Amino acid sequence: MRPMIVTICNASYAGLLELWLAAIRSLTDLPVSVLCLNSFRPKVALPCNVIQVPEEGNPFPRDLPDHACAEKLRLFEHLPEASHILFIDVDILVLQAFWELEPYFAISDSSLVLTPDLFVGYKEKMEEEFQPFDPDFRMRYTEDDGFFYFNTGVFFASRETHAAWFRRFLETWKDYLITTGKRPSIFDQNMINYCLIRFNLPVHSMPVTNNCLRQYETFAIEDGQPTLNGEEVNAYHFNGGDGDKKLERWRDLLRRMEGRYGTT
Repeated sequence: MRPMIVTICNASYAGLLELWLAAIRSLTDLPVSVLCLNSFRPKVALPCNVIQVPEEGNPFPRDLPDHACAEKLRLFEHLPEASHILFIDVDILVLQAFWELEPYFAISDSSLVLTPDLFVGYKEKMEEEFQPFDPDFRMRYTEDDGFFYFNTGVFFASRETHAAWFRRFLETWKDYLITTGKRPSIFDQNMINYCLIRFNLPVHSMPVTNNCLRQYETFAIEDGQPTLNGEEVNAYHFNGGDGDKKLERWRDLLRRMEGRYGTT
């Protein structure tokens, strides 16, 4: 068994996959696996392990974004050879090998490793959203009075510590659907954050530069290098919109960076 980098893709995001993989492959020789949904098959041979994922076991219809997001909680089922996983959404441009900056794979033996989500709009509504399902639920806060809330576009997890918990998260998601008759906001993200709080699981918080959302106001490009608050960005997240819109943003960013990280 070994650590590996993983993403999930369907036909709607096919245009992003080659760019995503080219960026990753320019930085590391770690094994990379792509979980392909809804019979999607890349048109060209890719330097990675391509896995066709069956629909069985996924609680959502294939035409909902939740269908792909739920597969984040089944990663270890689909990858029996993975001891540790670095999951990176396919709409994230990786600029630096941030997994080498700290021993994140080792840290995930004791804690799920994620970056805080600073975007306003979802974390503020957690109690309103989950108390109809769990009346005793209360939002958790960090020592500096920030929200205990993380973006799930990038995370490190270990099989030994998290595989069973991920299965429980998915069962909790199913129970939420049955109890409330609706889906939680922002697909997997609010559900995973709810479970982290409800089950009091340890989280190791990475710098936001390891998963920089495009909405962050202090993002800038300085001498061709993306920065956030003056620090180099290691991974840039083109969140929001469909696959075509994200591909347009990706190409635009590469142009602004003068093609420094791949072709346009």
